Amino acid sequence: MTATIKNLGPVTAYGLAKKAGYTGTKEQFAAGLVESAEAAQTATTKAGIATAAAAAALESEGKAKTSEDNAKSSEDSAADSASACAANLASMLEIIQIPVGHAYNIGVTENNNVVSVTWTDPKDNVTDDGATLAYWKKTRLIYKIGGFPENENDGVVLVDNTVRNQYSDTPFTFDMGVTANYCFAIFTCTTGNLWNTSESAPRFTINYITFATIRQMIRSGIPLSTIGLNVGGVVNIQTSTRFPKLRWKLVHNDYHGFTMHDNTLTHNAVFIPQYLPCNAGTDSALQSQFDAPELSYAITDDEVFITSKAYYKLVDSSYVALVENTDWTAGDNIAQWSETHSIDVYTKNHANRVSNGCNSWKMSNRRQMMNAYGTDYFQQQNIYDKQSSYSDFSVGMLSGFNADFLELVMPVYNKTARNTIAVKDGGGGGGYDTTLDTLWLPSLKEVFGSNVNGIAEGEQFDYFQNIAVANADRIQYDEGGTARNAWLRSAYATLTNAVYYISTSGASSNANASNAYALLLAMCIA
Repeated sequence: MTATIKNLGPVTAYGLAKKAGYTGTKEQFAAGLVESAEAAQTATTKAGIATAAAAAALESEGKAKTSEDNAKSSEDSAADSASACAANLASMLEIIQIPVGHAYNIGVTENNNVVSVTWTDPKDNVTDDGATLAYWKKTRLIYKIGGFPENENDGVVLVDNTVRNQYSDTPFTFDMGVTANYCFAIFTCTTGNLWNTSESAPRFTINYITFATIRQMIRSGIPLSTIGLNVGGVVNIQTSTRFPKLRWKLVHNDYHGFTMHDNTLTHNAVFIPQYLPCNAGTDSALQSQFDAPELSYAITDDEVFITSKAYYKLVDSSYVALVENTDWTAGDNIAQWSETHSIDVYTKNHANRVSNGCNSWKMSNRRQMMNAYGTDYFQQQNIYDKQSSYSDFSVGMLSGFNADFLELVMPVYNKTARNTIAVKDGGGGGGYDTTLDTLWLPSLKEVFGSNVNGIAEGEQFDYFQNIAVANADRIQYDEGGTARNAWLRSAYATLTNAVYYISTSGASSNANASNAYALLLAMCIA
């Protein structure tokens, strides 16, 4: 078929032509349009001139016949040129009809014959270089009894939604009246009235279990036990391409040990992996560092000199101590001092952090990687920070999870105790940090029920309080059945480098942050 290009912008027209097989660049396509338009304009102008000449010639009977012949010839030439231009343009824009994508994150619940359905509407169909191929117009929820709808007219239409994502959080509800074998479908439509009813379009019943269904139940206050999902139960849905065998286990309903990013919500559910995450193609757990060994010296980020703290200058390749009350005085502005003396002021890191990494969850390589996308994510979290050379740190972990799934995951504010070593000596100085995490490692409190330096890092998960109560029950296994040490996020309070983990015996222990252990992820649906 030939597309009508009226009201299409140049980017849209190029996108259509490219989808149809046009191989030129945008510039070449635009030049072709300009050339065609100019040729058509020239032909039209010639035709107008010829027609005017013919009219003028009527005033002179002796020249009328000749002028009419010339006009006819010019008009024919103009028509031929215009036809050629139109054919050229049509060949560039001959396309097949392009649909928009499917609705996704389908959630469905039923309570006393009232069905509630949520979904996310698709985006417009846009190519990587910005050409829009199709615009979303509406999404239709439709049902039949006893079989799935095959197309947009095959069943009873419940709603045609024209407000994008109107039902992504607040469900569309209707009363079935009586129990029957209801079979639903959700089809999408473009502004050109092309419906996407392909075999991969969502078709489901009220027993359709997805994480969107789970979120909808949570927000509605419907117990997950009504679908057979109890604490310790596993949701058998793939959510990651990087960890294709990863399945999530429910460990707590309505957890109050953190603050949800959306604090208007009341209910939530917390999940950890059934088995420790294994990279695609292997049943062996991914094992990696909590944090990488850090730099020995760095230019200080102190604003003023602090009494009794060690400061250094770099002389050739050696760091030489600056002497308090001789070289500097406490309270002096360091930036001004450096400018006056033309010397950078350095501080020295704690030796344990240099050798074994830092035990701060907030500043760790592990936290940053678990909450990042892509390859260019690393940012120094302190002046001594270095990115781990372990291969799994080359790509942010969120890149390995399905985008649809991550839309359902609720980021949370976690509390994590700092070590008690003095800040001036390279420690955390006690107290705690609050971090916003999409994925996190459980704390010592959440698994074993123990505080760190008197600080409760959340609450103990129901699963570890009431089901996995013995050490043998807390052992973490990978897909191959091998018990692995698994990191927690809690710092061993009296050291700068030691982090708690679940040992292969199921007991709590601690080790250097630079050790390579498995990852017991946690996430929240709300």
